[in-house]
Amino acid sequence: MEFWHGLMDSKKRFLWVIRPDLVTGEGDAGSVQEEVTRERGYIVGWAPQEEVLVHPAVGGFLTHSGWNSRLESIVAGVPMICLPSLLDQHISSRFVSLVWKLGLDMKDISEREVVQKMVNDLMGERREERGV
Repeated sequence: MEFWHGLMDSKKRFLWVIRPDLVTGEGDAGSVQEEVTRERGYIVGWAPQEEVLVHPAVGGFLTHSGWNSRLESIVAGVPMICLPSLLDQHISSRFVSLVWKLGLDMKDISEREVVQKMVNDLMGERREERGV
């Protein structure tokens, strides 16, 4: 639920691909499908990631920083917000942020204020790169 609040508070449009059984917190997966979500975002259980990443409307990608997701994002030229959870994902996330400068490392923090700030920071950078 913190991610949902952070996304909504960022005021950016979003596509959120998440399994319904992963949403926890105040309410359940149905509570994020409120009318207010439909104004700005779309939540689905699955999407063809490679096709989504190459779409020109995509300005950023929130990823766990796994090997495939990271490579697909790099190939598509989409900056990442990395939220690692296992093993090498932590090191990869730091590389994306500090060494390769291709995104932001969220580390282990996923409160709504952090999500909002990182989405706005990443999307601001992306807009400037495209000259928008």
